[in-house]
Amino acid sequence: MSETEIPTDLNKLRSCIACGLIQTTDYWEATDSCPNCQIPFISQKYQKYTSASFTGVIAIFDPQKSWCASWERFHTNIPGMYALHNEGEVTEEILTYLAENQRPLPEWVEDVKLRNPNAD
Repeated sequence: MSETEIPTDLNKLRSCIACGLIQTTDYWEATDSCPNCQIPFISQKYQKYTSASFTGVIAIFDPQKSWCASWERFHTNIPGMYALHNEGEVTEEILTYLAENQRPLPEWVEDVKLRNPNAD
């Protein structure tokens, strides 16, 4: 399996809650972490770290040169398809992982923190 794959089955897509990378359910089942943000899937439970409920998609081929990737704060990501908004549950574990690994917070994570100021 390559680092990321272009999904061909649009009915079985899931987005990483920590970074927004979109892959097929089959891809997530076959891996133990996200290839972009490297968040480990504890006990292979990818469902806890990915969501089938997301909106907006951006395809990034050259993140360092893309103004759109920079605008959306995806300029440090690997090439791939990303969700612009994710409805998955942003757990304390995900927030801690992002902070400890100096990963940028996706916009939907900041939205959740603004709605719930005690999330810190």
